[in-house]
Amino acid sequence: MKKSAVLLGIVGVISSAIADTSQFESFNRNINLGYSYEFGAPKTTTTYQKVNTMAQAQLENGLWLQTAASISTAVANLPSSISKAQSTSLAANIGYAINGADDTINLIPFIGIGAVRGRYLTIDTNKLVTAANMRGTIAYNVGAKLQYAALAKELMLEVSGRFGWYNGSEAVVPTPATAPTVNGTTWAVTPSLRYNFTESFTGEINYEYSSSTNKGEKAIGMSSVSGSLGYSF
Repeated sequence: MKKSAVLLGIVGVISSAIADTSQFESFNRNINLGYSYEFGAPKTTTTYQKVNTMAQAQLENGLWLQTAASISTAVANLPSSISKAQSTSLAANIGYAINGADDTINLIPFIGIGAVRGRYLTIDTNKLVTAANMRGTIAYNVGAKLQYAALAKELMLEVSGRFGWYNGSEAVVPTPATAPTVNGTTWAVTPSLRYNFTESFTGEINYEYSSSTNKGEKAIGMSSVSGSLGYSF
């Protein structure tokens, strides 16, 4: 009888632990498609738009995985020319979820790697292309997400921060004579709000402020707002 009681108690503790982590598993298991608009580049009138997709999963053992891809376009109106850019990016992050505070708080430290490849055109006032550059960079990031479940399995508030290093090369196309390097640091802070409309349908809005440097030059700050809809699994 005592053995049965002990066994039932152990089963109860395990079941409780699984239930405690399942709330953030429901927030962090989804595939999203989103759109973002970026602004704030100094001394330019820039239109920056991005379409992105993201998939993430928080497993029962706490392991958190995320992959993301995006296609972006930018047009900057400079004093004597127009600069156009098109780029694609891929990224992957891995972290570990630390759950606490009666299952209302979730902390996910993570590390990641990403790659960006872009084509940049400079067009003068006569609509002639005066320069065409290709740039490829690889970035390494460390960061953390702090998540708060405001409404159980429905509404989550999140603040995410990351710091990274990037390096790569840039060359004039189609026949580059030289390929100067580009390298620097970047950081970003992103508050967001995620709402689960149903068990299978989720939506998110966020604001991000980021800053980057290139070879020690003065930092450039940018802001972006974005929204996404997704499928939870």
